[in-house]
Amino acid sequence: MPRTKERYSHEEGLRKDGTKRLPICFCLDTSGSMQTNLSKGSKRTGKSIFVDGKQYRVVEEGVSAMSELKRGMRIFLNNLEKDKMDAYAAEVSIVTFDDYARSILDYSRIADIPSDIIDDISTRDNTYMGEGINMALDKLEDCIAEYHRYNIDYYSPWLVVMSDGKPNGSDYELQAAKMRIQGLQKRENLIVIPVGIGKYADKQTLSDLAKGEEVTSIFEIDFEKLFQTMSNTVHNESKLMGGTVVRPNINKYMKEDNFEDDNHMSDTKENLMNGEYFVFDDWE
Repeated sequence: MPRTKERYSHEEGLRKDGTKRLPICFCLDTSGSMQTNLSKGSKRTGKSIFVDGKQYRVVEEGVSAMSELKRGMRIFLNNLEKDKMDAYAAEVSIVTFDDYARSILDYSRIADIPSDIIDDISTRDNTYMGEGINMALDKLEDCIAEYHRYNIDYYSPWLVVMSDGKPNGSDYELQAAKMRIQGLQKRENLIVIPVGIGKYADKQTLSDLAKGEEVTSIFEIDFEKLFQTMSNTVHNESKLMGGTVVRPNINKYMKEDNFEDDNHMSDTKENLMNGEYFVFDDWE
């Protein structure tokens, strides 16, 4: 892979410090429909738009899933930064997928992650999940190879996949990703954490990626608690010795439904147009 600024810093860190690492990759759906309206009371404008294979109504006001996802990611990074042991153990990578896979962040320690990295995540139309996961696995395998090169010990890696829709990219890429995950689960004890977002989330595909693991729904869990739980798990795992594996129990933090029922739950998109904040919801 190309030697980016983050990769250079990562290699320098491995040369200078042999602390045991915990590689975590977030593979995030950034398709147009990923901007799910989580709040009640949005005002319809009478306009419509076609995004990610579906027709939507444009509405004013609302809270999107993407904005909540970004908020949760900031909580996760901030929590890790507060504890010196966590900050040294965890190395985070971020990949997004929409019309294509994008590398947002190469594996980096918390102190080396740009403060505005989450703000720069944007959305496009489609849901090329297989392409995104394969890029994430490329980065993970490259990271593990560096660990071996510098004789760095490491905990079981995490792959966190979050998506709100059915994949519409290459089926070959998706099947290849599933096979690669199975191999990494055997070789590296890879932990896959699947999170479905909204009523259109393809929970079967997400479950298949995670070897039958239950898929947590964004509408059933407090985003803040989700990322707090992940960072707490990093804290616990960073104190363990040997090959003990700790899996984030994210289903422990289910919350009461604060949103509209499934018949009224809507996919949305947030944007700025003519200075006006708006979202769009499912056209039915």
